[in-house]
Amino acid sequence: MPYLINPLENGKFELIDEHFIHLYDVDKDTLISMSDKEYQIHQTRANHLTTFENGEFVYRDEVVDEKIIKKQQQDSIWESIKQKRHTITRGGVYVKSVKKWFHTDDSSRTQYLALQILPEIPPDLMWKTMDNTFVKMDKALLTELAMTILQAEQANFANAERHRAKMLQADNPLEYDYSDGWSGVYEQAASQATEELKDMRNE
Repeated sequence: MPYLINPLENGKFELIDEHFIHLYDVDKDTLISMSDKEYQIHQTRANHLTTFENGEFVYRDEVVDEKIIKKQQQDSIWESIKQKRHTITRGGVYVKSVKKWFHTDDSSRTQYLALQILPEIPPDLMWKTMDNTFVKMDKALLTELAMTILQAEQANFANAERHRAKMLQADNPLEYDYSDGWSGVYEQAASQATEELKDMRNE
């Protein structure tokens, strides 16, 4: 595709498709023909720093700001850490008194809050746990559950901040491992219990 170069002021330029030259209000005598080879080279090397000076293109490599790149990487990993924190805090909590895992997704949290503001919990209220069994819910259990959720959430927020501080000190943020220090979740506990059961059966 034939192109023409229209030199502008201060090294600026525009490329004009020769087939559409009639659409431009330019002095044709100032236009410079561009060969297919020149066009291909231009497409490969041009960036926002490219200029047209003294009848030829001047290609300049973009200066890579390592600080900006590292900051972008840090921001990306911090978002991943926050997503990890969110996933963990919605992954259930273990209540010791009944030895059961309880849901901590947004819907369940709303239900717990609704129970807390009731003058009395309905008698014989059976609550479904994460292993699909039921336990009787009363004020004592609800209080323990709420405190367990709060403590786990605070611990996970503190752990996220710990990882953030360490990640910001890392030479390569993208290689930082933020997998440790989180509270347990039901899926992990259930998987571990299944593996232990398999090992017992194989003995």
